Amino acid sequence: MIMRVVKRLMANAALVLVSCVVALLLLEGALRLFFYGSLKDPSNFLQDLVRIPDPVLGWVLKPGGMAVMRTLDFVQVVKYNSNGSHDIEKSYEPAPGVFRVVVLGDSFIEGAEVGLEECLPRRLEKLLAGRKVEVINLGVTGYGTGQCYLTLREKGLKYKPDLVILAVYAENDIRNDCHQFERIIWGAETYADARPYPVWKKDGSIDFTPLDFDRIVKEWDLRSKKRRDDLQHRRFYQRALLYSLIPRSIEDPLTAAFDLNVLFGVYLDAFDSSLPHSKLRPDQYDLKWQEAWKKTEALIQMTCDLARRNGVQFLLMSMPSKIEADPNALKRVKQKFPQLKLNLEKANVRLQAIADRIACPFLNLLPAFRQHYQEGGKPLFYSYQDRHWNKLGHKLASENLAAFLDQKRLVPPVQPEP
Repeated sequence: MIMRVVKRLMANAALVLVSCVVALLLLEGALRLFFYGSLKDPSNFLQDLVRIPDPVLGWVLKPGGMAVMRTLDFVQVVKYNSNGSHDIEKSYEPAPGVFRVVVLGDSFIEGAEVGLEECLPRRLEKLLAGRKVEVINLGVTGYGTGQCYLTLREKGLKYKPDLVILAVYAENDIRNDCHQFERIIWGAETYADARPYPVWKKDGSIDFTPLDFDRIVKEWDLRSKKRRDDLQHRRFYQRALLYSLIPRSIEDPLTAAFDLNVLFGVYLDAFDSSLPHSKLRPDQYDLKWQEAWKKTEALIQMTCDLARRNGVQFLLMSMPSKIEADPNALKRVKQKFPQLKLNLEKANVRLQAIADRIACPFLNLLPAFRQHYQEGGKPLFYSYQDRHWNKLGHKLASENLAAFLDQKRLVPPVQPEP
């Protein structure tokens, strides 16, 4: 009698176990279809596969490189052309009568998070169809304003542009040119140390720190190997999408070990050393941010001057961040860190002042993004593991940029059909 009860309990337990396994497999499959559109586990994105060290720029996109970028928000096959740009093939020599626009910026301009035809530079070119306008995408993930200047000097002018657009993402571009801030955010790793940082010369002009290129290449290769090894040796459960959905594993810069005085420092009217992970005193943050802004203005001026010396028009453009544009994102930040003294107009006010001083046109995209949300529009940013613009964000940005270029007569008018 007892044995029959035990056997029945064991059978029931086995049935429950099998049912749970089947349920988990079905849930895993459903999640993969929802997030990836396929049951297949896509390859992971390794930045080192498509970004390679460079002795002048720190890193560049690998010519002809390709990788798969996977997050909970999207899966994208990322391909780069033979010149190392997220763009279709473009020769350095323009065709006769073609007006060329070079766009400089970071990951928001590179647009690896959306399909090639969905990113801002490609959308802009389509919106300007019928005018013989060609748009060159020279955005690179992680670039600060200093690297954008160097990109124009080393690469951009080779395309013989008629207009240069410098797209500034203030949330991190200002701090990108401060070595101490980058170390605070990323630690003492190659990504922070590989960047050429602007430094003041005795005459008040800007130079760039020399790079220990041999060390950068060595450490870059070691890090790439470690990441590949980590992927290959993942345990079975770590390959499951269900595991990725465990709250502790979802990327959230608000709960990660980031110093908020640096992460959101560009928006702060006052700094607070009582915030988690703070490294400096309030007066030290203030001095560092003042210095970072002085270098940013000098770098924007240098980029503008370089363009104008070569007979090229220059436009400064500000790209909205999620916390600036999305009211729900801002609400979450305020709920979690009510002591933050946020001033979300601060960065664009300063950029406008810089544009006024150097007498160049300035496009602030933030009002258009905010209006979109006020009118109940769909999200313009990704939601889960990524904070970049989604396809709709790129669409809105490119439409407003095209309209601004027309308004300011920075591009040729539509040509009448013969």
